[in-house]
Amino acid sequence: MRQDRARLTLPRGEGRWWRCAWTGASVEAPLAVYEEVPVAPPIPVAPSGSLALPAAVERYVAASNTHDRAALLATFAPDCSVTDAGREFRGAEEIGGWLDREIISASVTMKVIAASEHHGEIVLRAVIDGVFDRTGLPDPLILTFRFTVREDRIVRMIISLDETDPR
Repeated sequence: MRQDRARLTLPRGEGRWWRCAWTGASVEAPLAVYEEVPVAPPIPVAPSGSLALPAAVERYVAASNTHDRAALLATFAPDCSVTDAGREFRGAEEIGGWLDREIISASVTMKVIAASEHHGEIVLRAVIDGVFDRTGLPDPLILTFRFTVREDRIVRMIISLDETDPR
């Protein structure tokens, strides 16, 4: 019996992750073998109900919800990059333009529904609301935000449509 080269990580059970290695005599007749993989625990929910996030991420969420451009820009490092739906924005000028067009003018608000740490990144899932074209978007609109923070500033933020299976 040989081990196939394909490997993937699957969610299985409550907050536990498993690695699946496909093995078998041939690719046509694989046998799945699972092993549990340790994962960093999620960021805890504080007794007040607020999430225990790095200060820069907390400031980003608060400034986003109040549409405060100066406070939003202050959360980013000077050489930060933002990737939103596959489009990349670098530096204060490009990020400021993106904030004006897609966050502030659309009155976007975010309600964080989950937070975790994964390989040094802070991962937020948030319900997004605002005044923007929702054609083709799911309802509710849930986005995943991946933050990399250094020296209390966001150095990288990646925003994507949340693909978590709601079932």
